[in-house]
Amino acid sequence: MADGLALSLSRRQAEEALVASEMALKRSQILLSETEQVGKVGGWEFDIDSGKQSWTDEMYNILEVDSRYDPTLEKGLSFYTTESRPVIERVVQRTIEYGETFDEELEIITAGGRSRSIHVIGKADLENRRVYGFFQDITERKRAESYREMAREVLQILNKPGNLEDLVPQVLSTLKERTGFDAVGIRLQDGNDFPYFVQEGFPKDFLLVENSLIERSIDGGICRDIDGKVCLECTCGLVICGKTDPTNPLFTEGGSCWTNNSFPLLDLPPGADPRLHPRNECIHQGYASVALVPIRDSGNIVGLIQFNDRRNDCFTLDAVERLEEIASYLGTVLVRKRIEEERLTLQQQYQQTQKLESLGVLAGGIAHDFNNILAVIIGYCAIIKYDPVRPQDNIIHIEKAAERATELCRQMLAYAGKTQFIEARVEVAAIVDETVSMLKSGVSTDVTITCNTSENCPPIAADASQLRQLVKNLFVNSVEAIGEMSGKITVTLTKIISDEKNSAEDYFGKSIPVGTYLSLEITDTGCGMNEETKQRIFEPFFSTKFTGRGLGMSAVLGIINVHKGAVQLYSQEGQGTTVKFYLPVVQ
Repeated sequence: MADGLALSLSRRQAEEALVASEMALKRSQILLSETEQVGKVGGWEFDIDSGKQSWTDEMYNILEVDSRYDPTLEKGLSFYTTESRPVIERVVQRTIEYGETFDEELEIITAGGRSRSIHVIGKADLENRRVYGFFQDITERKRAESYREMAREVLQILNKPGNLEDLVPQVLSTLKERTGFDAVGIRLQDGNDFPYFVQEGFPKDFLLVENSLIERSIDGGICRDIDGKVCLECTCGLVICGKTDPTNPLFTEGGSCWTNNSFPLLDLPPGADPRLHPRNECIHQGYASVALVPIRDSGNIVGLIQFNDRRNDCFTLDAVERLEEIASYLGTVLVRKRIEEERLTLQQQYQQTQKLESLGVLAGGIAHDFNNILAVIIGYCAIIKYDPVRPQDNIIHIEKAAERATELCRQMLAYAGKTQFIEARVEVAAIVDETVSMLKSGVSTDVTITCNTSENCPPIAADASQLRQLVKNLFVNSVEAIGEMSGKITVTLTKIISDEKNSAEDYFGKSIPVGTYLSLEITDTGCGMNEETKQRIFEPFFSTKFTGRGLGMSAVLGIINVHKGAVQLYSQEGQGTTVKFYLPVVQ
């Protein structure tokens, strides 16, 4: 009896162990199935000789086929796209022949017609004549990677120099190319409306209806709310106004509206439709997948990006949220660009005002100088008329006044760069030596004058008379800057080479082109200049001297421009001035 009891107990324990084992196996199978669903991973194997395949449940889900589907190797290969099928056929063949493991990321089209990115790994068991592996749907991961790359590309475009008219179309092209959607548009605020700033893919008849979002009354007037704000229509207007409902599946917490199948919205009764005065033009045009993403800056909606596609299931919540990130980048940069453009417009207006002011100074200065000259001529003509006995004594003064008028005209032409340019082979060193020698005879002995001209200075193609005028004007300015004090003036002429490593900027902040130059530098130890004087030094008729008048430095600038040279200026109040000219050496 004891033996029977022991046997019965042993059977019960065995049965309990079997049940526990079966339950553990079932739990393991459930866990495996749930893991496959979460990871979107399916397992597969096929017999090398028969081609018969076996799939786990998730394989049927990924490929969107019924569980009664009878898979074979050929049927499995048929899901791959035209581009991917030769790749998978090649690696499978090498696995069968040589036992090689393959690991590929390819594209398939499911039985439902959806495009999917998959990661497939296969391994050979040649001893048992089979190949097995796993098959993972990585569409979302690839899309996330693509959207991250798209965001980086958009930022790179927006950070390039340029205006909105140039940059926003580049952004749109990137969005359309990266997403592959049928149509993409960017709406930006223009007064009270939000028309398409740029778009690609929308038909003309669609744009005729949808370009403006302003709600209008029967007589064509603009509708306004109780606060006086312009009312905007359709779902775009709803998103731009920020009146979306995050509890509704159509909307995100970020204020976007999206759907993967817009057609059922036509069947909603007006009271149940969450949209604002829907026009349904997108639906009538056959766009199944639609996403409207607001463009924000500091919480303010300044536009939206619209994505339309005729296929179903083009979006996921994660994808729309990533598009919201791109839209936020776009909003921040757009506002910054607009501020920059407004500032540039103000600068241009200010510069235009300065030009008009300079023109007024120029006209006033010329009129004043010519008036003085004409007063002398008219005065001496009157003297000759009333006392014609010795006209030669007065004519000499008329001739001097006429010479002054001629010199003023010459300076005006030099300033405008319109002087007659008599190009010749000119030894600049000789001109500098001769001009300085002639001028220093009239300079106080308290001023030390040094002239350094290098022996390796080649001749250049230039106008000798204009170069003499240039040296004369600068030398006289240096003498006047020293005034009654003792001081030093140094004139230096050397050959220099400007290249990419030794590039420099001129007085106006422009890069001096690469090339060989003669550098004419005049330095004095005079009173120097403050910042305001340095800014205005080349303005016509500008002078710090009470009696100063004329086009001196502006004429010098005209001469440099005619010779395609450059000028640099270094000066500090109380510490003197250095003016440096670059005269190009042309073979």
